[in-house]
Amino acid sequence: MVHVETVDLSVRGVAIPRDSVGMVIAQPHVALTPAEPFQCARERQQHQLSVVARTLEIARAKGHGAQRTHFTIFPEFSIPGLDGVAAIDAALQAADWPACTVVIGGVDGLDRADYLTLIGGPNTFVHAENGANHVADDQWVNCAVIWVKGADNVVERWIQPKIHPSKPENNAQFQRMFHGSCVYLFRGRYAAGGAHYRFSTLICFDWIAPVEGNKPWQWLLNSMDAEGAQFGGSVSLTWLFVIQHNPKPNHETFLGELAGFYNPNLYPSASRLGTCIVFANNAGNDKPRRISTHGCTSLVFPETAMFAVPDCYPTHSNGGVHFRGNNLIHPHHDVFFREGGQCIHSFIQINPASIVPGAAGQTFPLENPFVYPINPADADPRAPGAVVQGAIKWWNDALDDVECLSIPYQPRPLAAAVAASHTKNILDLRSKVATSASKALALSDPTFVKQLPGPPARAVPKHADEWNVPETESFTHVIHTLDIFRVGSPNTTSDTAGAHAEATVQGKQVEILAVRGATHDLNLKHADKHVPLLRRQLVIVSRDDHNSPLSSRDGTIFRTKPAGGTDQVKFNDPGHNRSYIGFQELLTDFLNANTPDELEGGICARLAK
Repeated sequence: MVHVETVDLSVRGVAIPRDSVGMVIAQPHVALTPAEPFQCARERQQHQLSVVARTLEIARAKGHGAQRTHFTIFPEFSIPGLDGVAAIDAALQAADWPACTVVIGGVDGLDRADYLTLIGGPNTFVHAENGANHVADDQWVNCAVIWVKGADNVVERWIQPKIHPSKPENNAQFQRMFHGSCVYLFRGRYAAGGAHYRFSTLICFDWIAPVEGNKPWQWLLNSMDAEGAQFGGSVSLTWLFVIQHNPKPNHETFLGELAGFYNPNLYPSASRLGTCIVFANNAGNDKPRRISTHGCTSLVFPETAMFAVPDCYPTHSNGGVHFRGNNLIHPHHDVFFREGGQCIHSFIQINPASIVPGAAGQTFPLENPFVYPINPADADPRAPGAVVQGAIKWWNDALDDVECLSIPYQPRPLAAAVAASHTKNILDLRSKVATSASKALALSDPTFVKQLPGPPARAVPKHADEWNVPETESFTHVIHTLDIFRVGSPNTTSDTAGAHAEATVQGKQVEILAVRGATHDLNLKHADKHVPLLRRQLVIVSRDDHNSPLSSRDGTIFRTKPAGGTDQVKFNDPGHNRSYIGFQELLTDFLNANTPDELEGGICARLAK
């Protein structure tokens, strides 16, 4: 069975605000040894120690705006052994670390000797069945440490070994993972009102692991249910922290547990009407970017929580199929942090019980959700030490993912030149603010708007959490267009308000607009509708679904004929300010050119036709 041991923080004076708390969650990229006891790789130990130090620094600085950082969280395996534990010990014992705070962290694999050193430390508690005499010589321990700094500034810590091994941990080659048998339930009083808060911690697979017929969360709720039933009332769980090193955090088995956990008919005296589940996972990359494994740090609230649901809030989304690949969290509230790469999250978490019912209580789950870089010297718009708009996250992830034309066309003479052009364009485009990024996509994509039902029916732009394949394709088209132009016209820059870029082509200043849609006809109509008449020449580069040539008819019917009635469009004619070219023709000129000047001449020849 799983023992649930209650720790009374009231006697330690650990009072926590009822309305909101400050919270900091580390999201490091962890590299572990390939075999048990799964420790931080030696070459990464200093990095992991720097992650610990940086996270504690951010927690101490409380940039989120709360009175203090009440909870600081490190995911599973992210604290590098006894050295990492010692670093946290020292930080919490320092005079500048505030009282009435909690740190929860997962330590990497400890052999028996190191585990005995850990549990033998001062002010350290461990359940009797997790003691030294229960750990065999051939066993290692994966454990969480819960530090609490009381009102008297005394620091205590509780050691909670993982209960059930995951598949890799169970596939022992040299040592077996020790099976823990206890979950701690911490109980204290809110700073005002006298009611109790409660929180507990599970380590990754313990969230879903069957232990003698029940999951550990069921053992926890069963214990609370029994406590509430003793006096004919209920006891409330405020937070459940699930610290993870999970490559598939959105797996249906993992998220499927939420339905049972929040079912009010199960363990009715254990109230979860306001329970916040914090899923804290390690990063899927060593820098901010789009990820395919790990990440997905999130907070989940019950559907009864009366939070307002934002369309596209800074830093976090509402989760769902677009981000998780499934909708298993529905109908509960999902606060999903978009950044899955290495970073540190800092925010104020609002207690659902403090929300005012009705229209006056338009409250979001988080305030000031800041994203910090692990290394303060790193400059990335996705981890600025401030909020990150959804458009900025998407835009910079897309910049990472666009393949340079030099890769598929490596043998071509201008491959190296376009690689250099691509690097410069990416650097320039990273400086875009959210409004400029959204405008650039709107100009490039004829399907950027969505229809809202009426009455009255109306069309509005998509927000960043709705951007998907069409936006990715049009964005790629913009990058490839600017990359080619920059080879022939090195002064091409995206620092322009009218279109996507401006350049000097054979001595003439032009604006460049790249549009990708189903047909050239649709693209050119979109360009004429959404780009005002400019004083300078506008070059519209169109790409349809098949990357087919832009026919003379497609280009001609949208042109304003110059004075004199001639059908021929003169690129150098100041009375004619729009020119059209298909991306296939632009790409062909790039592939056939031997020099940048030759490329520029080829483009000009096409525009003059």
